Amino acid sequence: MGKKTLLVFGTGADQIPGIRRAKEMDIYLVGLDADPYSRGASLVDEFYPVSIKHVKEVETFLQSYKSRSIDGVIAFGVDIPDILARASEILGVHYYTTYKLASVSKDKYFAKELMKDYNVNLPEYESIAHFSDLKKAVNKFGYPCVLKPVDNSGARGVLRLTKGVDLKWAYEFSRSYSGSRRLIVEKFLQGVQ
Repeated sequence: MGKKTLLVFGTGADQIPGIRRAKEMDIYLVGLDADPYSRGASLVDEFYPVSIKHVKEVETFLQSYKSRSIDGVIAFGVDIPDILARASEILGVHYYTTYKLASVSKDKYFAKELMKDYNVNLPEYESIAHFSDLKKAVNKFGYPCVLKPVDNSGARGVLRLTKGVDLKWAYEFSRSYSGSRRLIVEKFLQGVQ
């Protein structure tokens, strides 16, 4: 039985500790990253300049990759469950969810709509396609409220809007973090998350 092979999504500075740990475990690593000069590119056994945030690029790569049989997929410090799920489906390896379900988690508005259908208690929210939508929602909810991209993870592009904020700036800032240029605004609820 040969070494296990792991497809690693991302070879940047944040991924180096995970890459090093996998190498200590004697795992053969195939790394993908859009940046061919990423700090971890030289640490994996095979490196390919593939954007890990674009499912079509990953699909194209996997359909042409023939070097080794891949036993699993992983991303260290990168929130791309949909891409990992799709890669797992193509490779026929286990992953905790399907591409379809993982994709729901990548669109905050769609996820809220789905939760609403199941009577989950949610703060009031509105989809924001244009600046005028944001002004209407803020007038409806009042301050404070939260503005965020529908398609980004963590706190990237997320703003807590308070009285006196430059709404135009907030709109443009938050949109700059959204690949789809779509936003959502929510009424802010005080308390523990």
